[in-house]
Amino acid sequence: MDKFFRRFKKEKELNSEEKARVYYRDGKFFMDQQDFEKAIERFAEAIRMDPSMADAHDYLGRCYMEEHLNEKAADCLRTALELEPERLETHYQLGVLYIRLKKVKEAIQQFEEEIRLNPRYGAAHNNLAVAYYSMKNTTMALQHYELAKKSGTYIQPEFEAAMKKMLNR
Repeated sequence: MDKFFRRFKKEKELNSEEKARVYYRDGKFFMDQQDFEKAIERFAEAIRMDPSMADAHDYLGRCYMEEHLNEKAADCLRTALELEPERLETHYQLGVLYIRLKKVKEAIQQFEEEIRLNPRYGAAHNNLAVAYYSMKNTTMALQHYELAKKSGTYIQPEFEAAMKKMLNR
């Protein structure tokens, strides 16, 4: 028998938390393969086995985002944050989803929470700059643009051009 398989108990001997981890790993595998339908099945099964698994809720939400099932995605991401409020990447994903749904104020709340958790997180500053720009709040847009730029995060060339234009006024 292969060494790899000897390390694991037979499935019937696994407890529900261990089974949930197996389903979660399978879900990650299928997600990496961009087979979101199978990933959704595995993450949902992991959650059924262990409803407190924040990672499974998070990644299920990301899969739903990929499938444009936005309300389901939001529910999953919010659940992950209820279980573990300081999940930086989950705040990011939920903020991006809110932008997609044109819920800019809710997106800003998520990106601000990211910055509270990690003040040097350039992507959050960039996202805040874009969100404030869309609301015509140039002061806040420029402030967060400068912080994003200072962090070295990637800024879309079109957005950077718009910010430079504002600075030159």
